[in-house]
Amino acid sequence: MGGHVAFLASFAVLVARVFSQTSNVTTCTPTYQWAINSKNQTPCLVAAYLESVCDGPVEVNSIPAGTHYAGPTVTNATQLCLCSTVTYSLISACGGCQNRIFTTWTDWSANCPQVEVALFLQPIPSQVEVPAWAYLDVTKTDNIFNPLLANANESDSQTTSSTPSTTLSSTVSAPSSSASVNLPSNPPISPNHKKSNAGAIAGGVVGGLVVLVAAGLAVLFCLRRRRRGPEDSGHLPSSFSTSPTPMYEEGGGRAAGPLSISPFPYYKEPSDTETYHVPGSPGTSAVHTTYDTGSVSTPAVQVLHRYTESAEL
Repeated sequence: MGGHVAFLASFAVLVARVFSQTSNVTTCTPTYQWAINSKNQTPCLVAAYLESVCDGPVEVNSIPAGTHYAGPTVTNATQLCLCSTVTYSLISACGGCQNRIFTTWTDWSANCPQVEVALFLQPIPSQVEVPAWAYLDVTKTDNIFNPLLANANESDSQTTSSTPSTTLSSTVSAPSSSASVNLPSNPPISPNHKKSNAGAIAGGVVGGLVVLVAAGLAVLFCLRRRRRGPEDSGHLPSSFSTSPTPMYEEGGGRAAGPLSISPFPYYKEPSDTETYHVPGSPGTSAVHTTYDTGSVSTPAVQVLHRYTESAEL
């Protein structure tokens, strides 16, 4: 009997955890319509589901104008469900849905001894969808929720798994270093190919010998012609000139000077580098943008009790 009572009590607690996460914020202002997920859940309701994983049933209701949701207190700051940037981003969007301001991540996590940046490692209830923009790293945007960047990532995939979600914090996985590439092996050389190579080599050798022999005969002919001199000019073929330019001066025995040769014209780059101008590449300027945090400054009136309509002065 006692076992049945304990089971029923545990079951009641489980049902309470599943169905007690509520929010009276059921819509968002036109500028925050992108924050409602595909299950028509506002970020307020999604945040209530995530916080209930560590804190039991949670209600994230609307807050008065001029106030904002406060971060974890000293007593509950040990709960990682509250000290996650995912929860902070959802709560900030929840305030934006009501046209309210929101605090910075630095102020939100001031009491947290340990934080989860771009992660939510606790089990996510299957009844809720966590949008991808909630996993953006707010430490890269001046430690504050950036609704413009979140809106740009609104179309990304959403998390509905009940297991800890860590994949959305990463981007593209690096390729495995163990991947191997099969290189094609050299094809075998056929006998015909070897024969054709040998024939080509033999032909080259024979051709080279023919050229050498022809060059030798030409040199021998020139030498014989030079030794015979002008007296043998009558025996030369008619195609040759009968009065060639003498290579030796008569009687002197000295070689005559060579004929003057005009140099081929060319352009020389100026040696003085100062007169040779090389145009430089145009300068580039980096465009830096910052997110104006003036609209999210902490007001004089703050909500110390985070999810009620009352605000303490």
